[in-house]
Amino acid sequence: MVAEPHTHPETQFFDESYSRYYDETSNLLPAQESPATKDRNITRLRKALPWLIHTTLFCSYVLLAVRAKAKSAQCFDDNVLQPPIQWEQSHFASAIETTPRVLNDTVDAGSSFHAFEDWSHSLDIGEISLSKEDISRMPVSMAAHYANKEEPSGELEVFHQLHCLSYLRSRIQNGDKAQASDGGSKHMEFAHDAHCFEYLWQTIKCHADVSVLSLDYSEGSQGFNATFDVVKQCRNFDAIHGWAKGRQTKNKPSELKWD
Repeated sequence: MVAEPHTHPETQFFDESYSRYYDETSNLLPAQESPATKDRNITRLRKALPWLIHTTLFCSYVLLAVRAKAKSAQCFDDNVLQPPIQWEQSHFASAIETTPRVLNDTVDAGSSFHAFEDWSHSLDIGEISLSKEDISRMPVSMAAHYANKEEPSGELEVFHQLHCLSYLRSRIQNGDKAQASDGGSKHMEFAHDAHCFEYLWQTIKCHADVSVLSLDYSEGSQGFNATFDVVKQCRNFDAIHGWAKGRQTKNKPSELKWD
C-alpha cells in the first residue's frame, strides 16, 4: 500500500485558490476570432463607414446653420415693399478720361449715358404710397414713424441715393454757381453736402460690393492699373422705376436744377 504524499495545509490552500482564480478569469478573456468572423466584421465596418461620415457631416452642417441663424436673428429682409426684382448682367465701362477738357454735362460719343436726360428720368419719382402690409414688414423703429397716419408714404432709397449723387455732381461741376436745392443759406448748402457724402459713404459700405475690378499690367508705369472693364449682376433699374411710378403719390420730386 503506497502512502499518499503529505501536503502542507498552506500549500493546499494556495493551489485551490489559484485554480479557482484561473477558472474565473479565463471566462473574461475574449474568445479568439476565426478568420471568417474577422472578415465579416471588417466588411460590416466598411459598409457602415460612409454612413457614419455622411451623418457626421450632416450634423455639423445643421449645427453651423443654427449658429449662423442665431447670429443673424436681428437682421431683416430690406425688400419690404416687394417691388419686381429682375436680375441682369451688366457691362460696366467707366474708364477715367485723361484728355484735358472742361467738365460739363456732355459725354463722349457712343456712350450709353446721356447726361441730363438720364438724370432727369432717373429722378422723376417722388413719394410712393405705403400699405399697412408694407409697414408691418418694416423694422419696429421705422414702423413707429407711421403710427396713426392716414396716408403713409415713403421714398425708395435708390432715388434718395441718386438725388444725393446728382446734388454733389452739380455742386462739383458748377462750383459757386450751384444753389442748394432748397434755396437755403450757405450753411444749409454745406450741411447738405456733408449729409450726402456721409449718406453715400454708409450706403456703399452697407452694400459692400464684392465684384472684381480687373487689372492689367502696364509697361509704362511698371505696375498693375485698373482696366474698369467690369461685368456685374445688377437689378433692372427700369423695372423698379416703372413699379415706383405706379405707386407715386401726388407729392412730386424736387425739381432738378443744373445751373
